[in-house]
Amino acid sequence: MADTFKILPLEEIPTLTQQYEQRKFTPVSSPVTLPETPVQPKLQAGSTLPIPSKDINDRISVIRWDITKIQVDAIVNAANSSLRRGGGVCGAIHRAAGPELDRECARLNGCQTGLAKSTNAYSLPCRRVIHTVGPQYTTGEFTPKQAAEKLSSCYTKSLELAVQDGCRTIAFPTISTGIYGYPSDKAAPVALAAIRKFLEEPQGSGIDRVVLLMWDMKDINAYQDNIPYVPIVTTLACLLCAIVAKVHFGTGFTSLLSLNERRGTLPGRVWHRSMRWQWRSLPQMSDKSLQKAVESNTE
Repeated sequence: MADTFKILPLEEIPTLTQQYEQRKFTPVSSPVTLPETPVQPKLQAGSTLPIPSKDINDRISVIRWDITKIQVDAIVNAANSSLRRGGGVCGAIHRAAGPELDRECARLNGCQTGLAKSTNAYSLPCRRVIHTVGPQYTTGEFTPKQAAEKLSSCYTKSLELAVQDGCRTIAFPTISTGIYGYPSDKAAPVALAAIRKFLEEPQGSGIDRVVLLMWDMKDINAYQDNIPYVPIVTTLACLLCAIVAKVHFGTGFTSLLSLNERRGTLPGRVWHRSMRWQWRSLPQMSDKSLQKAVESNTE
């Protein structure tokens, strides 16, 4: 079968900032509870929210694409603990890289859950492949809290390895949400919080772009629901609202979420609209072309 996806240069992938500017988001009106993750405790009304950051939005992209057809410095493989060729994303990466990848992985003596190891990329259009082992959610090996910590570690360790290998751009698939059974709506906030935390730390300056790639609608829907509330959303309105809130209510960032309860006021309306956005669409191929690509990458 002929290749369905072209090699996608990084400059053709929009950042979250650009997606906001292109009006790829529409306001939602239903109440939302902020997610709890290992690196971000559950936030209630009146809790301190992370300050919105344009720098973060400028360095994150989300797209529906083939991870083996993207020009970044490193891609992440959702690997098994043996690091040998498997199915799904792992199988697609091994097929695209060629047999040399499997031979190098065989010399690494496996990898523990939550950790990562890197290899050459061989025939892939990137320089390095970072292999990380996500937690199996349904086996009972880990409690939900332990599974979340392991999943968070997958993203953190992969980003650390990318920096060590001199890779400034990196692409992730969704980790553990396939046959490992991790619920997408629980995995998305863990992944987003771990990525933001890393990018905000000093070592995060070594990463210019994190691209999140996904196949299934369950993953797309999960990221749609969670990106605005990690929050990595940045709009000028958010920052203006914070200033107005300080003047109008004498509050500040410590109780911005409570503005949801003051939607009748100008600051409340601005906050409500700026913090509660949802994707209208992700950059993607036609459904027919996408289905062909999925079938060709499924063993």
